Amino acid sequence: MCAFKLDNPFETGPMLGKAGENIQVVLGKKRKRPEAAFTSSPFDDLPTENDLVQKYHPKFLGKGGENLVYEAEGRKDLVIKAMKQPLAEQLAFNAFQGLDAEEESIYVDELREGRLKRERERFQKLRDAFGSHVLSQKFFVIPVPVGSNVLGELKTVAGYSGVDLPDYADAGWTIVSLQKRATALEDNRRMTMGGGNLEVHMLRDGSLKNPVMRDVYRYVTDDLMDKDSAEKTEIDVEDLKFLMNKTALAPLLSKAERDPELAAVMSDFQKKAVAYSEKNNDILDIVGRDNIVFHRNQDGAWTYTIIDGLYPFDTEVLSKGREALMKQRMGLQSDRKEANAIGQSVNYVRAINGLGKALNTGTYIDFTPDEMKGDEVKISDYIIGKDKNLSAA
Repeated sequence: MCAFKLDNPFETGPMLGKAGENIQVVLGKKRKRPEAAFTSSPFDDLPTENDLVQKYHPKFLGKGGENLVYEAEGRKDLVIKAMKQPLAEQLAFNAFQGLDAEEESIYVDELREGRLKRERERFQKLRDAFGSHVLSQKFFVIPVPVGSNVLGELKTVAGYSGVDLPDYADAGWTIVSLQKRATALEDNRRMTMGGGNLEVHMLRDGSLKNPVMRDVYRYVTDDLMDKDSAEKTEIDVEDLKFLMNKTALAPLLSKAERDPELAAVMSDFQKKAVAYSEKNNDILDIVGRDNIVFHRNQDGAWTYTIIDGLYPFDTEVLSKGREALMKQRMGLQSDRKEANAIGQSVNYVRAINGLGKALNTGTYIDFTPDEMKGDEVKISDYIIGKDKNLSAA
């Protein structure tokens, strides 16, 4: 059995009037490459002749695995998020078809008729589960300015999608969302709900080679994978903090031990996360920093805000993770996306069920396939490999 390698690949902004307005943009003909100019960020260096740049003067705010984030001049209350993965795929599609980067194509039609609808539906499910804790957001398919620096940023997601980017592009089409600016990020005492990509960190720092850490990893991971084992296990807060010591979850747990008000807010989040995941067979994106934030509101009371809660690279990840586990159980090799579904599912379920155990909510995600419950080979064996030379917890 091979050791598991977790994959988490890391989807320029225009154009807004009021939040509810329709956005209509017309790009001019393809222009010559602009001369590079000094800016505060390389991602501000967008094509200066682009109509959208001239009109809205987008200012770069940050980037993550999914989005490039900008603000428009004069609209400090909103942020513009351009999804990187569909942008990379659209640019690659047009290049392959011999079309100019900004031309509409069948791929753009698919974005409008398929993925845009899916993103809106997923977002509504998130709002249904968490209510006002989710920031308001509107989604559109529109052309955005690109340039050489943005194009370079798209290389990782292009590699994940298996597509080849053009050498240069002034503009391209993608899904853009307009989101209310998160005041939670102004709280310097905020804490992130983050389980990290634990397996990646442990492989990189070599801790999985340590017999004690491997045994703790197996014990915590395997006992938190379904309702029955999570309810029966004797895992406590100290076990979780020991295993998750290099993730954002450890300090959050420590703070909750000392602060009953925070613990109550975290319990509300955990129970809603379980309900959301069980209903939709999906995960929240708890890997990125500040995707889900616990912070003080204007009255000084603890609350939480979901800024980027949707996992960006797939849907129904829990279902796909279970299917991939069953495939491996039958001795079949998983492909990259199937292996990633296992890893992302385990990473998420361990964190959410771990919170449930630490906070004593009594509510847990049931991830382990029924056919695998009671198996001698545990889920951790499919991730880090079965090691007969080390004791199993």
